[in-house]
Amino acid sequence: MTDRLKNLSRFLSLLHKFQAIERQILVPGQNRLETDSEHSYQLAMVAWYLVTINNYDLDLDKVLKYALVHDLVEAYAGDQVFFAKNFNVEDKKNREAEAVKKIRTEVSDWPELVKHITSYEGKKDKEARFVYALDKLLPILNNYLDGGRTWKKFKLSLDQILDYKTDKIAVSAEVEEYFKELVCKLKTEEDHLFNN
Repeated sequence: MTDRLKNLSRFLSLLHKFQAIERQILVPGQNRLETDSEHSYQLAMVAWYLVTINNYDLDLDKVLKYALVHDLVEAYAGDQVFFAKNFNVEDKKNREAEAVKKIRTEVSDWPELVKHITSYEGKKDKEARFVYALDKLLPILNNYLDGGRTWKKFKLSLDQILDYKTDKIAVSAEVEEYFKELVCKLKTEEDHLFNN
């Protein structure tokens, strides 16, 4: 096997690991959990849609790359959700930093990948902040469209969602507009969507 085929195989193996990571969000209308790759694909498509239909002043190439790599560290760090009993922000940061090191080693022939991961993680530009905020909005919208099944499963309240997400979504004015509109809708349907 040539070096370039070995490199391609290593990269594909990383993607296989990524595809195997399940999130704690139910797929709307199905009795299974969403995977990281499904989530990343949806995020990229929604980002492309929003940037295009709203004519946002954002570099679409960067937005799409950030959306595709935003959770890639979870191939090694796993998915951690704020409502898990053992959720620890420092532990999450440490695990993800170790994952970046592994990815840098495994995909050493493609430094652009790690560059985009670290730029996204550091929210270094408006494109990264847009994708970051949209990543926080999509699970809320997906849960809303699914009648709140995940929220009910984990006995989450609207206040818990808003406490965790509001400041994070506020890093992007573009996404925050959608969030505010969605929050108004959630408040009118709170009894139906949450276990109160």
